[in-house]
Parts: sequence; C-alpha cells; structure tokens
Amino acid sequence: MQFCQVKQWIVDVREYQRYPQRYRSLTIDALALRASGVDVIVPLYQQHKLYGAFVLQLGAQRVSLDWEDRDYLFAVARQLANFIFMKTFKSQIIETEQLAAYNRMSAFLLHDLKNVQAQMALITQNAHFHRTNPQFVDDAFTTVEEATKRLSKVIEQLSNQSAWQQPNKNSDINISEVIDEIANGRGWHKTQLEKDCPPDLRLSANKEQFSNVLAHVIDNAFQAKRKDSDVLVKIIGDKLQDKLSITVEDNGCGMSKDFIEQHLFAPFKTTKGNAGMGIGAFEARQFCLDMGGFMDVESEEGKGTRFTMYLPVENNDNNRGN
Repeated sequence: MQFCQVKQWIVDVREYQRYPQRYRSLTIDALALRASGVDVIVPLYQQHKLYGAFVLQLGAQRVSLDWEDRDYLFAVARQLANFIFMKTFKSQIIETEQLAAYNRMSAFLLHDLKNVQAQMALITQNAHFHRTNPQFVDDAFTTVEEATKRLSKVIEQLSNQSAWQQPNKNSDINISEVIDEIANGRGWHKTQLEKDCPPDLRLSANKEQFSNVLAHVIDNAFQAKRKDSDVLVKIIGDKLQDKLSITVEDNGCGMSKDFIEQHLFAPFKTTKGNAGMGIGAFEARQFCLDMGGFMDVESEEGKGTRFTMYLPVENNDNNRGN
C-alpha cells in the first residue's frame, strides 16, 4: 500500500515475478499472492489519497497488461472509489442524523425523568417515617435511594449540554472499588457476580465514564446470563507491557458472528427492540479507543459472550497489578 501511495501504480504480480527490477522499491511474496488468487492489485484513490484496493485473478488468460488494460482498470478504479466513498459518506450522514434525533429525544426524556425523580424522592422521604411499615424494608429503601441519585445525575448531564463539549478529566481510580460501587448501586452484590481483581490495581481515566462503560457491559451480561449462574468480572494487570485487561463473561444466549461484525458497535443497532438505543456498546468501544486501547468480543450462540477491554496504564509501580 505504501508503494501504491507513492507510485500510484497498478501492481501486476505476474510481471513482478518476471521483471522485479520494474518494481525496485517493492518487496512482496509473489508466490504466496498468486497462490491466494491475487494476480493484479489495483489501488483506489479518492481526493488524491489511497482509499483502498481491489484484486483480480487472471491466471494464464493474459500474459501481461498493456497500456489499454491499465487505462481501463484505472477508469474502473475511479468509479469504484467514488461509489464506495459516497456509500460511506451517506452512512455517516445517516448516523449523524440519528445522533441528532437522539439529542432531540433527550429534551423530551428530561421532563419525564424529572417527574420520576420527584416521585422517587418522595418515596425516599416517606420511607424515613415508615420504617416499621412492612411495605418499607431496608433493601427496598436502599434501592430507591440509589435510583434517585442515578436519576439526578442523568438529569444534570442532560441539562448541561456544555459539559458534553468540555474535555474529560482523568483521575486515579481503584478499579476494585469502582466495581464495588456500581455493584452496590445496582444490587449486584445480591446476585451472582464473581469479581477477580487485585485490590490495588489502578487506572488513570475519567471515573464517571469508566463506571458507566463497565456498568453497561456487566448489565448486558446479567441480562443475557442463564438463571442461577455467575457473571465473571476478571481484571489482570500486565507488569511488563503496562496494560490491563478487563473481562466480563457470561454463559447466556450469545451473539452471531454476523451481528458482532456488522451491528454490535454501530449506534442504534440493538437486539433489545424498543428497550435500548444501541448506544452502550458503541460508547464502550469508543472509550477504549480514546484511552489508547481496544475492545475484543468473543461469543457463540447458545453458549455465552466474553467482552474484554484492553487499556493502557501508566508505567509506575502504583498502577501495576498482580
């Protein structure tokens, strides 16, 4: 690809085998390429930048490409590059319009959320005066109080649009403590959550974003897991490579390979129907990318799913786990 970007040539692998001196700055494994059915590599350019390439298998039909063949292939390449570029551009426009619609919808949700928050706050206040009432038990009171706090935070975020444009501030996070905090807020401590994390493993990141992303991934695992089974959260810190991996694993319904490749990380693509917007997985992967890491997904239908986030950590002893 670097050769095509500089020379802007069509690479005839068969010609390269016979006359390698014509491609002096190019080194390829011609035998392996031809064994894979690649005889000709035609670069695609869009706005004077290399956009991609397509390959042809010609076999013994033509000994070599003449200038008419090359002109024809360049013409096809221009048309193909324009088609792919416009299709990609159209998809980006649609995605932008969907995000704009999501923001508009948030304004309507804000009003409803305020009403819910007021009702939950009233229940919380009354619970202080009716602890002896059988209808008010301690666990229910704790759950309602935590829900009120979460709704208040959502309202604050939706109301303050300027906060979305401000750079996120990182802080030193104890990962094990964050898991305990979000688990207590959601009642996971009462269910099958198996945590395997060094108690002193730390990460420099935006705590609220990290908590939301991790909570989303674990929430999905609980929704997918089989009854009376565990959700495993395992965090490993690599001392040598200064990175950590966060794995969330369930034994639930799993996902198809096609869904993972085509839809899982696309905004507004969801398997939950009207119950979700399909934003969570997209946001989780974007968080990993913004941190300089990446996300990996392994899943098999009927057997379960494993989400793994790979994140870099600073090179010091305080940020290294076992």
